[in-house]
Amino acid sequence: MSRIAIIIIAVLVLTNGVAAWLLFSNDNPLAGGVSDVVTTEHEDVARLYLTLEPEFIVNFQGTRTLRYLQSTISLMSYEQSALDAVKRHMPAVRDRVLLTLSEQKLETMLTREAKLELRQKILADLRDLLTELGDDNKLEALYFVSFVMQ
Repeated sequence: MSRIAIIIIAVLVLTNGVAAWLLFSNDNPLAGGVSDVVTTEHEDVARLYLTLEPEFIVNFQGTRTLRYLQSTISLMSYEQSALDAVKRHMPAVRDRVLLTLSEQKLETMLTREAKLELRQKILADLRDLLTELGDDNKLEALYFVSFVMQ
């Protein structure tokens, strides 16, 4: 075998090994399964994340054919009490998110700006809900972890 073939095989084996480690390592955020709360350090301030599970699936309004949106949402706060409030009121939280998502139309959700606006609307709705329920509304951010439109 030539040197080039040996080098190519070695590189392929090495990259496959790294890819397998990244996919199946417990330390990898891309690994299967989602932890309940993940903490990361940034500028000496702990950011706490909570993924709302299971994912949200809603039908789009105003379409002749069956079209839907499937999304996984994570919330971020600097205070554990805010995420505890979300957990405590999970049925109301999920209801509020589902109602907001189900109001969307496929045509309006095609742009990045529309998704960013939706993200801000849901975050504001959840802050309002937690305030109505008399709980800590210190949610700082909402992230679409997955966002599939079909």
